[in-house]
Amino acid sequence: MGTLADVSGGVQTGSLRDDLVAWLNTVRRHSIQTLSGRIMPRLLAEKEDHPDLFETYRRQVMVPARDRVGMLLRDGIVSGELCPDIDIEMIIDMLIGSVAYWQYTGHSRDVSGSRVTGVVDTVLRGIRRRSGPGAAGVSATG
Repeated sequence: MGTLADVSGGVQTGSLRDDLVAWLNTVRRHSIQTLSGRIMPRLLAEKEDHPDLFETYRRQVMVPARDRVGMLLRDGIVSGELCPDIDIEMIIDMLIGSVAYWQYTGHSRDVSGSRVTGVVDTVLRGIRRRSGPGAAGVSATG
């Protein structure tokens, strides 16, 4: 497991949107182009029978990727671009979940860079801090 590819990458561009798009595209490419990405569906299928193996994979592959995007989202909160009360773990699940669903259910040909950009833009519309009259008290869920 120590040789599995790193999915935490991406350079910070100074734009939260561009950083999220780059990160999610890295995750997308990783899941179809690397051994660790290709074994993920098999590990999920064997999770109940081999929980230690799955936990090792989760710690070495999944957690670093999630930590990277969590840092981007926290930076967006600190900069005032994102609502301060967003559920970071849920946002990460929403971003990764859509791409994983398309890829692992056989729609990998549909997961283009423009689709990834669409996912990021849709999520950002829901979690960006709103300004102006009536914005106080507006949460990411309402």
